[in-house]
Amino acid sequence: MEKEELEAAKAHSEDNEMEILSSKECGCFFCRSHFPAKEVTDWDYEGHHAHAICPECGMPSVIGDASGYPITKEFLKEMNIAFYGPDYIRLHPEASRVYLDRYFTGKVTQNEKNERLAVSYLQSLVDAEDPRAAMALGAFYEDGGVYLPQDEAKAEKIYRLPFLKDDYRAAARIANLYLDGYKGTLSRWQVFEGIVQGAALGNFECILQLAHAYLMGFYVDTNPEFAAKLLIDTFPDVHDAFLMRPSEYGNFIDYAYRIGLFCQKGIGVDVDEERALRYFLVAYLGVLTKRQFEAGTIGEAYGREIETSIDELAERFGFHHQDLILDQDTFYDSFIEGFHAELPRTLVEARFDEESHGLDLVIDFPAPVILLDLENLDAKIVQGSTQWHFDHVARFAGKEGATFRRIGSPLDGVWVFTEEGDDEPVATIIFDAPEEGPGE
Repeated sequence: MEKEELEAAKAHSEDNEMEILSSKECGCFFCRSHFPAKEVTDWDYEGHHAHAICPECGMPSVIGDASGYPITKEFLKEMNIAFYGPDYIRLHPEASRVYLDRYFTGKVTQNEKNERLAVSYLQSLVDAEDPRAAMALGAFYEDGGVYLPQDEAKAEKIYRLPFLKDDYRAAARIANLYLDGYKGTLSRWQVFEGIVQGAALGNFECILQLAHAYLMGFYVDTNPEFAAKLLIDTFPDVHDAFLMRPSEYGNFIDYAYRIGLFCQKGIGVDVDEERALRYFLVAYLGVLTKRQFEAGTIGEAYGREIETSIDELAERFGFHHQDLILDQDTFYDSFIEGFHAELPRTLVEARFDEESHGLDLVIDFPAPVILLDLENLDAKIVQGSTQWHFDHVARFAGKEGATFRRIGSPLDGVWVFTEEGDDEPVATIIFDAPEEGPGE
């Protein structure tokens, strides 16, 4: 078939719902499968347009016989070579990215054939000096796939490609290989120097690996206190970066879980199991966020490890998994003992009942925040208006409509909301039994 004919045939894989429903037989020119039209049950919607999804591989590359084209092995092979063959992929890298996006979000069937294809498409983008693809392919070889084995030597080779020379993410991944026991061609000093340079520039991954180096005594004397300090001091920035871009969940999960382990086991800090549970819960929130962007079994073992850590402490404290409640305990866990930066919030409405000692607040969060309910083992990202109810309130004073940034507890059972640079409180809450009040 000529190029124009091939393009015309490909058009029948787009916005083809009615055509597929009118067909008896269909074929996919991605995986070259042949199947009855009635097996097509999934559709990729773009506005009012629906593209049929192949029941075998999950790609939107289905053509039905109602198109007028013969659904034969020869036809599907010709179409496959034309639109997914090496020459086409080399000249049209966006086709690789479409497939990879669908594969890593679980829209393409996970099997060995498709995993090998994902690796080959990543390699084609790496050959075109695509840094994002290089980091993804390096990570694949570093950890291994579902079907294909780990290959640390290949991972190092990719991370050391010339076009990644100034990318400190690559330096961090190289360090991770060596810190986990991989023996390559670099000296310990070369590995350490790379992460020090990245850490000095504020690269989160390099700071993480630098902390690991001090914990393990890699090229430096073992110093768990300094390792813990590096992670804890950097976590507020990691936390804020995650809320700005939830798709960048990797550092957030790693930092929160490692700090949680430090607190649980007393590594570089005092043992504090309640603090450990806070970090484990927000780490698991990162895992749940990860699942929104990345499907399949990749990295799921890590998620199960975090779940196990939560369950161990939950049993010790007698906590159970329930939905988060917007009460004073959640407010305390989220803000008095939380991780939040001093971002603007607005006290929209306040109603205090002196007789019942109940306080209802409406607080608006213009930027996303993480709410944490320790007792109910729940954490959520929220934005916008939230309605809170506090019990056992002795006194309340506040200005409706006022903006505040800081939430502090100068005394047990006393919470104060203030604006930056203003000594006068926006709101003050005094609980009627400080010795048994929130957080005590």
